[in-house]
Amino acid sequence: MFNPICQVISAAGAVKHEEIVERVKKLFTKLSADPATAIQLVEREPAYFTGSEVRIIDDGLPATQFSVAFAGASWSSILSLFP
Repeated sequence: MFNPICQVISAAGAVKHEEIVERVKKLFTKLSADPATAIQLVEREPAYFTGSEVRIIDDGLPATQFSVAFAGASWSSILSLFP
């Protein structure tokens, strides 16, 4: 479910804040205006962790990028606020 309350837009590297803001305004202005709270959204459509792995090797690229994900406390759980 694409709802603005559940989204985070981030940028890293040599980016200009103003350009990112303008692109986000242009591309994300037609999203749902559903006033549901985050807890209501999770109750409607709970997320399920699905493990997977993808490897792409290209020795011609100058850098390596990776991400790590694991199951943990739900973002709406009190346990996620206090490590």
